[in-house]
Parts: sequence; C-alpha cells; structure tokens
Amino acid sequence: MISSTPKRRASTGAAPTVLRSFLSRSLLTTTAGLALLCATVPLAVTAPAFAAEAVDPTAIGPLAVTYGDYKLPAVVDPLVDDTVATELWARVYRPVKISGKHNFIIMLHGNHSTCGHMVDGRAGRVDDSSQYTIDGTCPAGYVVAPSHLGYAYVAERLASWGYIVISLNVNRGINAASGTSADSGLNMRRGRMVLRHLQQLAKWNNRGGAPKTLGFNMMGKLDFAHIGLMGHSRGGEGVLAAYNLYNDPDSPWPKLIGPKAHFDAMFELAPVDGQTNRSFYAYNVPWSVLLPMCDGDVSNLAGVKVFDRTLRSLGETVPYPKASYTVWGTNHNYYNTEWQTSDSTGCNGDGNVALFDPAQAGSANQRTAGLYAMMAMFRGHLGKKPDASFAQLFNPDYTLPFQLSRITTITRGFSNYAVAQQAYPLSSTGTLSNATATYTSLISQLLPNHDPTVVAGLVNWPADPANPATSYFQASWSPTGQFITKQYKTVEMRVSLQCADGTVITASGCSIGPNAANANGTTDFNIAAVLSDGTLSQSVPLSKYVSVRGPVGGPRTNLFHPILQTVRVPLADLGLPADATVKKDSTGPLLKAIRLTFNAPTARTGAIYLTGITLTDLVATKARGSALVAMESESMEEPAPLTPVMNNGAVITEPPAVILPAGSVSSVSYTPTVTSAFAPKTQTPPPAKKVQLTLTSPVPVEVKDSLLTLDIGGKTFVEGGYGPHGDLKTVVFTVDPTDFAALPDQAQILLKNGSTHQSYGALKKGLLKK
Repeated sequence: MISSTPKRRASTGAAPTVLRSFLSRSLLTTTAGLALLCATVPLAVTAPAFAAEAVDPTAIGPLAVTYGDYKLPAVVDPLVDDTVATELWARVYRPVKISGKHNFIIMLHGNHSTCGHMVDGRAGRVDDSSQYTIDGTCPAGYVVAPSHLGYAYVAERLASWGYIVISLNVNRGINAASGTSADSGLNMRRGRMVLRHLQQLAKWNNRGGAPKTLGFNMMGKLDFAHIGLMGHSRGGEGVLAAYNLYNDPDSPWPKLIGPKAHFDAMFELAPVDGQTNRSFYAYNVPWSVLLPMCDGDVSNLAGVKVFDRTLRSLGETVPYPKASYTVWGTNHNYYNTEWQTSDSTGCNGDGNVALFDPAQAGSANQRTAGLYAMMAMFRGHLGKKPDASFAQLFNPDYTLPFQLSRITTITRGFSNYAVAQQAYPLSSTGTLSNATATYTSLISQLLPNHDPTVVAGLVNWPADPANPATSYFQASWSPTGQFITKQYKTVEMRVSLQCADGTVITASGCSIGPNAANANGTTDFNIAAVLSDGTLSQSVPLSKYVSVRGPVGGPRTNLFHPILQTVRVPLADLGLPADATVKKDSTGPLLKAIRLTFNAPTARTGAIYLTGITLTDLVATKARGSALVAMESESMEEPAPLTPVMNNGAVITEPPAVILPAGSVSSVSYTPTVTSAFAPKTQTPPPAKKVQLTLTSPVPVEVKDSLLTLDIGGKTFVEGGYGPHGDLKTVVFTVDPTDFAALPDQAQILLKNGSTHQSYGALKKGLLKK
C-alpha cells in the first residue's frame, strides 16, 4: 500500500514546493502566470458586455491539503463482475485538519493503457502496455499508469474548501479489458465499481477499520447525504451508470450502501455515450458535460446526447439544471495530467486555436478550462448549503469570468426547467416569410452530433433573394395560445450554424465546415413576441445574448461539430409586462408566438439549426437553492414534424478514417464461453463455446475511450480486447458461432478504433477447425 504524503499548506502565503507546482499549472495565481496566458493565447469572443459576469469558482480555499491511499488485494468480486479480478484502489484528497462530516466527490478516469515507460525524445510517459489489466504487474522497465492521479489539480483545490475527493483507479479488470455484448465499453462494470467503492467507504465511515495508509480515521467523516460524481470519458458514462443503477427500481445498492445516500451533482468530462445496452438519463440531479471541441478520441462529442435526451424526455417533476460546456481548442487527454500523449494533432476552423501542443505532455490552459467547470459544478451544487452563484458559469445569462474568457471560446447549452411550455411548430403556411424551415424527428439525418430524440429544424433565409419582403420564422404555442396558463419570465431556444451545402452528414459531425450563407462564420437575427392582436413587441438582436459561430472541429479536416447553444431572452427585454404569458384580451393571451426576423444588417442571408423554443422560469414559485424553480406540468401538443428532408442532398455515412498499416488474422479457434452474472437473461442459453479471432497488428492498437469494433463483411462485433499480458499488437474478438456461420467466406475484415481503421484482409473460415 502507498503511504500518505507529508502535509501541504494551501494558503495565501508562500506555498510548499509540491503545491506551488500545482498552483503554477493552473496559471491563476501569479501575475507572471497571467502574463504568460495572455501573451500566448488569442482573445476569445465573449458574450455581450452588458450581462453580469459569472462568479469565479477557482479561488484556493483556506485549508491545508494532504492525501492518502487505499488499495485492497485484487479479487473476483461478484458485486463488480464474477468473471475477472478487480481491485479497490483510490487516492483520497482531504483537508489536513478534519472533523465532522464532509461532502465528498468520487472521480473516475476513462479507458487507458495500464502500464507505461519513458521513451527517449518523448516529452511524457508513453503508456503502451496493458499487462496490469489481467496480471496485476507491468513489464520490466514499465510502471503502472496512475490515471487516477491526473485530476489532482482539481481535487486539491476542492479539498482546500473542505471537500473530500476520492479518485478511483480501475486499471485491474476494467481498463483495456475485453468488452461484452451488453457492455461493450465496460461502463456498466465501471458503474458497479463506483458503487462498490461507496459500499466499502460506507462501511469504514460507519464502523471504522479503514487502512492506516489513508492517514486519518475515516469513521464519521463522509456525509453520504451529499455526494458528487465526476467521470472522464468512459468514466463519464461509468458515473452516469452508477447513478442510474443506484436509483433503479429494486436496486440492491441502497441496502448495500445505505438508503440515504444522495447524489447532489454530476459532471461528465468528454464522455462516451451508448457503449452499454442501456440509455442513461441525468434525472433529478444537477448535471453538466464538458465537450472538448478538438477531441481526437471521442471525436463525435457523444456526451451532448445525454443533455439532449434528458431535456427532451421531460422526466423531472422538480427542475435540476442541465448544461453543456463546449471548450474550443482542447483535446481529450490533457484534462488528465497522467495521460501524457495527445489524442489530437490539432484543431480545425476559424477561431478554434489549439490550447495544446501535441509534442508536449499536457496543457496548463486546457486544465484551467476544466478547473473552472468542475469547481463551479461542485461548489455550486454539492452540500447542504452550496453557493449557487458559482453555478452561474454554466448559465448563458452570465458572461464567463474574465480570466477564463481570455483563454478560449466556450459555448454553452443550458436549461433549468423540468416541464415547461414548448412552442408548437405549425405548418409552413403562415409561419414563414421568404425563408424555409424543415422539421424532422429523424434528427440524426439532419443535425450532426446530437441525439435522434431531438426535434429540430433547418431554417434558411432568404428563400428568394430577389424578394425584398422581410424574412422571418414564427413559432406559436398553439394556433390561439390557449395552452399558456402559467406565468413565465424567459423564452429560450437552442441554435447553431448549419454546415456547408453538399456536406456529408454523420452522427459524428459534418464533412464541410461553415455554410456560405452565414457571412463571416456567424449569424444574427431579431427576436420579438407576436401579440394576440398580431402586432409585434419590441425586438432584440440575438447578438445581444450570444455569439453563434462555426461549425469548427478537431484534428480531422473533414469533421465539424455544429453543437447547439442556448439563447435565453427575458420577456422583459421584449417590453412585455410581467404577466404577458397569462394576460388576455378579446383575442386571447397577450403572448401568442415568438418571431425570428432575419433583417440584421450583418446577416442578410443565413442557415441555422433551431430547436427548443421554450418558455421557462415560472414566476412566484418555490425554489430549490437560488437557481432552481419548481415547475408545474403544462398541457401541450406534440410538435408535428414535417416530411424529413436531407440537408442539400447530404447522405448518412461514416466519416473518412485514418488508415493504419494492415494486419493479419493469426488464428481462428473455439474458446469456452464466459458469461457474467450481469449478462442479460435470455430465453436461449448462450453457446458453450464461441469463435475467437486473434489478430496481429504491425503497430500497437492504441487503448482509447472510443469503442474498439470488428467489421466483417459489414457486420459489427464488439466483444473484443487485447492479447495475453496486455500485448497491444494482439487483438482478440469473440463471435457467436451462429453469427460466424452466417458470415461469407472471404469477407473483408476491418478493425475500427475510433477514427482509425485497419484492414486484416479476407476472412478464411477454413482456419476454424471443427
């Protein structure tokens, strides 16, 4: 076991060497650091100057900080998985002086190689072996890759404010292990590991007996009524899985951990989505996702789909804020200081300047962007009396803190409602003037990156450039407005810029960047209310509230991401009275519809994605904290989508991939079937044996958070992993015998590892011996 380190002070005076290093990395504590930041990073475009600035959550607290570790022997744990050995291993960051109960946070890293070594000419450690995953050891000259230590820059800062932060290591039996048909990314296994740690922590908290290597008596120190969760990459879907598994009907975990365990806040950092047989939702908890715009691993920015699904399903009766926080110029790996090889070669698109150098082992500016978000999430939501002002960071009603805004562009999606009044898109008759709009529920064909459950539209103007008439798009709550029965304060919508005409649309993005209709890579329009007598309220420009630019993307020149941003306009800004949504005259409620008029001098033409025109923020309702308001359910009609139409003839396909040197199939053989107790129950028992294909690569197959899959003749298989002793040049997949029998002989074999593809020639079924 690893012993705890000496005590370290977190004060405004001279800091000890270790903590000084930590502080300097954040570039937030010295004039020299700020000067370097300002000198090396271009100024970002910020939200309007008139808005209030969000409170900076990143100050260092008054408490001295230390840490300790626990690491229990590896065992086959039936609560985690009964087919492979795992271990309970974590670092615990805490204040030096500790008494009473403390709010605490669980951190979970993503998928990564489990052993690494230094290589001449490389700036950081190279993690290119996963022997530890199965064997619990690393090759000679290697060390265990300590992925769980990579968030110390956040954990120490949180601990200085009194939080206890527990960062888990899941190298053994999870990282780089083979996926299963129902849990291809092993994120359900990750979720169970989080809950198993919580069970063990609860035992130590209630009865004592924690390892002495922690350096303190844990008994009575953890407040299970106030838990925070943070997960990076597969760890993101892992903590979301843990949250859902704990709250499932008939879940065993409340009895194992304690029925009063409560999760106050959840933060997903560059997460994956859809790597299990379940779709997860972030119900009944404040939740935020950080999306790195230049992500070269999870390059489809999949985490935004959880935001989409949770908003669309309206699954809460009491509102909890949800947010997306898209950071331009950042990659996937450098939010973790122990992931020292860049997943991305750079960024693409105007203004999307990389904050990282792929030749270096990390990025201080990138960590700063992450620090702001994680500190805001937990200081703003975690605990009996959190300071909600810190959570302003995620709300586009507020500008970004000045020091953060100087680093890069950050675009935000946000909602603080549970059930609100959504606009009812009528047919095109009477709702458009010299513009076109196409709605579809098959949004994956129209809106890259986002979840298929989103109902959105493509709005283009002008439809006829020769027509001098004003162009507008109008959305009503109903033909007469009779469904508005509650008093609201805000109208919000989600907007992004369309990709170029002729682009190839995929679930991962679009192949061509900005649309020529959006001059200078941006747009603007005027927002007004339509009153019951047909007149318009005063109007306000979109640019008063948000700068919509792009789309931009990551290292690949053929992949751009039109991530939706939230625009929030107070009805008072439209000159409406406080009771505008319920006040009636002879023709109905005063507020009938919202009109977007496309007459801004800087945007005479335009092409946008538009969704979620919604009335939010009920007046005079009970609040949970200072930013959460209780909402009542409204009767509303479901938007009726028009006939699906592809964007300018675009088609659904995979984006072009990076091609690696071809490998070969070294063997095809039978292997006994290993079935976990957590596998879905089926009427037909699994076969006694499966077909195993062993592939040999001339280059290491990198361990990523995106899913490793095998395509044989167009059929995809997900039960794959690495060879014996973590050899990354050997990949092993298992295939159901019935599926294997159905494959055509000589079918082409393609290994897909995120954005990289690798051919393994033609399938030779004769290699399988009966």
